[in-house]
Amino acid sequence: MYSCANKQLSILPAQSGPFTVQALNPNAPFHGWPIEACGRHFVITQHGPCTYCPENVPRDVCPPGNETLLYAGSGLSVYVPGGQQYYIEPNGALGFTQAHSASYPTGSLWGVSAYQEGAFIYLPSDGWIACPDGNDASSWQVFAKLPGLVFASTCRGFNAVVHGRPSGSFGAWQYT
Repeated sequence: MYSCANKQLSILPAQSGPFTVQALNPNAPFHGWPIEACGRHFVITQHGPCTYCPENVPRDVCPPGNETLLYAGSGLSVYVPGGQQYYIEPNGALGFTQAHSASYPTGSLWGVSAYQEGAFIYLPSDGWIACPDGNDASSWQVFAKLPGLVFASTCRGFNAVVHGRPSGSFGAWQYT
């Protein structure tokens, strides 16, 4: 959100194009790993996102689907008609809509901010936390630390950092 250069603190510009998000916590096993869309939620993993491209769509039209690209505010960078949106569920989970649907859990929150080569944040929260995703030690589900929520001791806090991608980039036909 801020940059410090030559003892001057300045706010970073908002991210305007597509971007990826990376999790940073030197004391966590996932330090430096990307945040990916998979299973209608976001996870910190090195396995890449979960994507789909219909068989009737020419392969050269489908993006590679090897990274999760987002837009500031609430959009995923996808080709699928109608797009896909991301939001924070009432339990704090960072989730996204199914393709061709605007449906999301009642009580979900919108308005995550992204800053160029800076933070990916939701200001009413106390930051981000990741919890082990089942028995898979290489996958951690992403949650916003919303007021009143309590997380297991196995969960780890982290900073989410934005990395811009070229304008017009698409991450996938759709995320699943």
